[in-house]
Amino acid sequence: MNTDIVSQAVVKLFETKRFYAEVLLQMDRLFNKSVPIAGVCIKDKIQLHINLEAFEKLSPKERVAVLEHECGHILRDHIYRSKELAPDVYKKTKDDVQSNINSWKHKMLNVAADLAINCHVRNLPENSYFPKAFELPDGETMEWYLENIKNNNKFKDINEFDDHAIWAESDEASDMLKEKVRQAINNAALKTRAAGRMTGEDELLVSRFNHKPKDWKADLRRFAARTIEDIREETRKKRNRRYGLMFPGVKKIERLHIGIAIDTSGSVSDDALCQFMAEIHHMSKYAEITVVEADAEVKKAYKYDPKKTYTISGRGGTAYQPAFDYFNKIKDIDGVIYFGDGDCSDSEDIKKPQYPVLWALIGNQDRPADFGYVTRIEINNAKV
Repeated sequence: MNTDIVSQAVVKLFETKRFYAEVLLQMDRLFNKSVPIAGVCIKDKIQLHINLEAFEKLSPKERVAVLEHECGHILRDHIYRSKELAPDVYKKTKDDVQSNINSWKHKMLNVAADLAINCHVRNLPENSYFPKAFELPDGETMEWYLENIKNNNKFKDINEFDDHAIWAESDEASDMLKEKVRQAINNAALKTRAAGRMTGEDELLVSRFNHKPKDWKADLRRFAARTIEDIREETRKKRNRRYGLMFPGVKKIERLHIGIAIDTSGSVSDDALCQFMAEIHHMSKYAEITVVEADAEVKKAYKYDPKKTYTISGRGGTAYQPAFDYFNKIKDIDGVIYFGDGDCSDSEDIKKPQYPVLWALIGNQDRPADFGYVTRIEINNAKV
């Protein structure tokens, strides 16, 4: 097999998309017949797997497009985002993977991730998926496409060109591993900037990749610690302090139920709303969450499920009291976080509730009432 064809494709990519080519040079290159054409995973380093026999059958332009496509999955962090969306699909053992790769959920994730990339790539092989085939717009995120192809009849007739089963072989997303991948991306960006070839789209991808979510665990503890309820549960794994090993010990479980209000009025941008939902998803690791979407009135309320994708309701005027009125009726709320821009019509009428309040605000607007703590939300407007 002629391994030079991969290097030739990388050289061609240097001419059109220098940043992507620099990212490829940060990867370990492996030849693997188990992937359809190519695939990426993260095992200590980023790995590019290529089925050389299948890759050789492509035209030179298609080879370049496939490499750009695989870089797109890394730059958009699709591997770990997919694992968060469907941990049952991307289990690490080979037996689990084989039982899941033909599942309906795996196919949907596969297509959704590709739709988020392929509208940006030219000359892809036949049977590649594009949003227009599903009557969907270009430029949306993997999560958005996943939600919008669920009930699409055209999805049923898909023949897969690119499969992501290899993602299951990626190591767990430790802080050290994330930092290694981030450093590889930033090294590629530095070299591309030095060559004067970094585009605005490239910069947005790097900005999104480097974005670190807020430390909600610390924020939640800081503002709601006094109201957290301890539940005591017997366990044989812990020594009983009074009676020793003959009797079960007791462990404390902190139960935290947070109410989250989202300002869905017209003054809050779509990018901000996407960021709010991203922060809520991250926060759900540490607390049970009830969400209220409200503009001038409550539009929707639900228990947040991290496995679901949500569509925001509202976009009218702004009043903050209706959301507090809703949460006042829930007895076990430990605190409320209000996401918004702080601009409302009823600031003088907002009544201080009995539970702690954290205003999670975008911009520099003051808190809309004279109570509660304030934290600022950084909006990351890169759609990936």
